Amino acid sequence: MPKHQANLDFQIATNKISSQYDLDGQLCAYVEISHRGSPWLPINMSASNYCVFRGMLFKSDIHFKGKAWVAWTSRAQARFVIGDHPRVHFLKLLGIADKPLMAAYIPNVVGTLDDHVESWYLTAAEPPIQTPEGMKSVVDLPLSEDWLPPPAAPVPEKD
Repeated sequence: MPKHQANLDFQIATNKISSQYDLDGQLCAYVEISHRGSPWLPINMSASNYCVFRGMLFKSDIHFKGKAWVAWTSRAQARFVIGDHPRVHFLKLLGIADKPLMAAYIPNVVGTLDDHVESWYLTAAEPPIQTPEGMKSVVDLPLSEDWLPPPAAPVPEKD
C-alpha cells in the first residue's frame, strides 16, 4: 500500500479522544469521540482496505481483536470534520451526516494483516488527464521512523 508522511496526532483524555491529520499545512480530517466508561464489547472481526496505486485497485484484509466502547443513536457523541485539502475533497462529496449513527472507541487492539492481497487494473473510457500517483510519490520517502510535528491547522468549532 502506498504510504504518505503527514502531520498526525492522537489526543486521549478521560472522556474524549481525538485525532487530527494535516497535509501541507491544511486540515485533512479531524475526528473526536466522547465516551463514558471502559471498553466492554469484545470484538473479533475483519475489515478490508482498498487503495488506488500505480493504476491499480488493491484490496488487503486485516483481522483484529480487542474490547470496544460503543454507543448508538443519541448516545453516540462524535464529530468528523473534513478539511479543504484536495486529497480529501472526495470525502465531502459523500454527504456524511453531522450526527453519528454509532461511535466506537477501541483503545487496545491486536491486528494481523493478512498476507493475501488482491489487485485489479483500473480502466476508463478516456485516457487520464494527469498521470496517476505512482512510485515517485513513495520512492524518496526517508527511512526514519520519527514522527513529524503535530498538526497545527485550525479545526472549525462545533455548530
